[in-house]
Amino acid sequence: ETEDGMHDSYYSDNDIDRILYQYYKANGGCLMGNPYEGQYPHCQLLLDMDTAPLSVAPVITSSSRYGYGLTCAAYTQAELTYPYHLDLRPSTVLRKGADMITKQGIKVRYRDLDSQYLIKSGNPAFTQLILPGSNLADLLLQTRAFRVRIEPVAEEKHLHTVQVLREKSLGSEIQGKTISLEELPLMIDLCRAAAYAVKSYAMPEQNQGTD
Repeated sequence: ETEDGMHDSYYSDNDIDRILYQYYKANGGCLMGNPYEGQYPHCQLLLDMDTAPLSVAPVITSSSRYGYGLTCAAYTQAELTYPYHLDLRPSTVLRKGADMITKQGIKVRYRDLDSQYLIKSGNPAFTQLILPGSNLADLLLQTRAFRVRIEPVAEEKHLHTVQVLREKSLGSEIQGKTISLEELPLMIDLCRAAAYAVKSYAMPEQNQGTD
């Protein structure tokens, strides 16, 4: 350990790693890393290895001399016909003002989804098809703790990354609360559901625009 404290952060107790370990003990999968060793959260939980592999891991979102900001994310991939962008972000009181000014969200008119989430997509017609047509919307309405993003990998036209990130709330970094064992199954279900939703429907042909 260094004496200057620069390595210290609110997460040096590897909280995320231990939550991944608890999930692994209860549900199986493949756990990489050791939740009781190392300075920083580093473990990775691999699930659904025989079907569509899914990874859950800590992700650094920011850093400063006092430590670093961290969240937890679930990742999988999907092969799609055309490049597709989707960003589902929980609405907050602070963000709603900016959202109203920009008017960038699209509407899917399913339950309360439009008021609970800012929905951005380069293909609104496909988004309006898949959200009500899968269980993704219902899972999203159980919580506003997560952001869902789907986008092409690098310059690939067909390979897409599907990401579910624990959305930061004000003060969450200070409390060091990134994700709980209770939230983790829902995050994993959201990732599975998002990938299933985009793979289950034929994507209409589109002009190759993005958001």
